[in-house]
Amino acid sequence: RGLTVCSAKTRTKQEQNNGAALSSRPPRILAGSKLKPVLSGLRRQIAAIERRPEVLDSPAGTPPSGWRLGIAEIDAALGPGLTADGLHEVVPAGPHDGAAAAGFALALLARRLATAPANASTTVLWCETQRQRYESGALHGPGLQSFGVMPDNFLFIRTRKDTGILWAMEEGLRSTALAAVIGEAENPSFPAPRRLSLAAEAARMPALLIRAPARTPATAARTRWHVANRPSATPAYDIKAPGFSRWHIALTRCRGGQPHQWTVDWNHDTGSFRLAAALADRRAAP
Repeated sequence: RGLTVCSAKTRTKQEQNNGAALSSRPPRILAGSKLKPVLSGLRRQIAAIERRPEVLDSPAGTPPSGWRLGIAEIDAALGPGLTADGLHEVVPAGPHDGAAAAGFALALLARRLATAPANASTTVLWCETQRQRYESGALHGPGLQSFGVMPDNFLFIRTRKDTGILWAMEEGLRSTALAAVIGEAENPSFPAPRRLSLAAEAARMPALLIRAPARTPATAARTRWHVANRPSATPAYDIKAPGFSRWHIALTRCRGGQPHQWTVDWNHDTGSFRLAAALADRRAAP
């Protein structure tokens, strides 16, 4: 017992001496200008381990380049553009605009894939519930091609509940083999989009979340779009032929930008947006 007590006292005294020695040396704190290259170096080391060339090929500390819609008025309202390392929400304006929201999300995806680096992945993870498949319909191969994306590049996951969708999206963002992650969820709570936003930022990968129109509470998404169907214009070459997809889009949330609304056409031949009407010079309704 005497040896045990003595050794305990000895350890305590040594710890006190060590603590005194450490306290005499103030910890080294890196300033912001010195901390940034250290963090950038760590990110690049992790990227090398995970074999992510899009990170290694970019300058140190540079975030992944965003993408734009290609219309000057809309791009100006977006400010820095659609960030390629964040979460973006697409909300149907009404109960019958689910297909319009999915189409607009596909158009955003097509714009992203068209401007992505040459060595980047083109595989997209699409997550949906069985209920949404029955209500809004399933994606159609020829329809995907009309948006400039190939059906072979899609991976589909179908679950019964939103919790499965959000889990699958988060797991997909942790993958290094995807170009983007898209999910359809009815009413995710605030923590779920927050987790998706952090996962997208960490993976330097865009995530698109199509959510139900009934509730649009506070969110961690970089942008939020409300989308409604509009009748397409009659083609000049054939009055009986279907026209280009036309949507009324309202940018109601944009970090670093300004909320606005427009009516746009999606040109399936060129894979680009164009204004379908005069720009509505007013702010979008919240």
